[in-house]
Amino acid sequence: MADFIVNEANFVIDMDDGIKDDWLVPGQHLPNGSCIEVQIDRADNFQLYEVTDGAVQILAVSQALKERWCTEGYLPPSAFMTVEGTLGPVEVLVSPANLVLGRITELRAYGSLRYALNVAAALENARRLNPQVTLRDGIYCELYATVLPTFSKTREVCDRALFLNVLSPDRSEDLSTRADMSPSELNPYVVKADLQARGFALGKLEPFFMSGEVVQAQGFDSSLTIAGCVCMGEHYQVYACSGEDYLLLLEPEFAASLCKRGLLAVHELLNVRVDFGVWRALILSKRYALERLDDRHFGLTDSTAVALALAMARTRAAMAEVSLYHGLYCAQLGVILSDVPQSDEGDDAALYLQILAQGPFAHAPFDTLQLNLLPRLLA
Repeated sequence: MADFIVNEANFVIDMDDGIKDDWLVPGQHLPNGSCIEVQIDRADNFQLYEVTDGAVQILAVSQALKERWCTEGYLPPSAFMTVEGTLGPVEVLVSPANLVLGRITELRAYGSLRYALNVAAALENARRLNPQVTLRDGIYCELYATVLPTFSKTREVCDRALFLNVLSPDRSEDLSTRADMSPSELNPYVVKADLQARGFALGKLEPFFMSGEVVQAQGFDSSLTIAGCVCMGEHYQVYACSGEDYLLLLEPEFAASLCKRGLLAVHELLNVRVDFGVWRALILSKRYALERLDDRHFGLTDSTAVALALAMARTRAAMAEVSLYHGLYCAQLGVILSDVPQSDEGDDAALYLQILAQGPFAHAPFDTLQLNLLPRLLA
């Protein structure tokens, strides 16, 4: 046996899955104005790219994969544009760099409850469309609150194991199958139990709607399909929907107080029937931050940092007595919704500088020197 030698070169796995050509090339301009900079991931039927200005990420997929996603309901056809690639036409999805787009196996929440709930909602939303497909090879698309299966021959891993991997503090990976783990699939109760077991602080509040429920807001023409609840407070609930929208529910008295302060407009509020009455509602785009400032997830850029400073200043002018740190930041409206009394958390300028220092960022920490005048708005 001492003479037995294994040539490891014979067992090297080609991680490019046989794909030797980039479908899009550096310097190539897309119809939306983006310019390709570099490829950051690839497989046999998709490739992921960054662009020169860092504003978006580009997911290029084969036409066959795009057709299957659209046919099975993962994405609408309008999510794609056809681009001429080096080997022929490819289908391209454009996602804001502020949101996460990448392999589900690469995600880690690192203590962020919002990040964890976003992924849980996407897994539940994707699973109801196809009970059998494995999602271990999937691409997490935060913009559409889904995990896009790539239908490879990868080993099955159950959805709960994938979620537990996202909660893991390191890069370890649970590879449990459905037969190995019970329960093996996700629902709000399993998600809550797993989060609590890992030290996440969860209140006693329960969401009004579950994944897959269809909600019709009075005064809004289209219905919304719920992916999952991703943020909750005593007087509000935020739901990621299967399209590009959030559904923000507001307790009527809370909404009325915000309207009285001039932070919301009465005519913009819709009505949604819940278990015990009617709550006020807003339908907001996922392309803007909608999150608690004490649990941030939306990636900061220069422009979104400026917008945050203006929202903090506007809110403070209208509500001198509330905590902004524990408020719900609605970037699309340019306000922070809060009724939490201000405590010893420090002044608004210090909070803003803390956010600039800690992120999270769409790419990497940016040069804050050009933003150094903004804290004066909050002093």
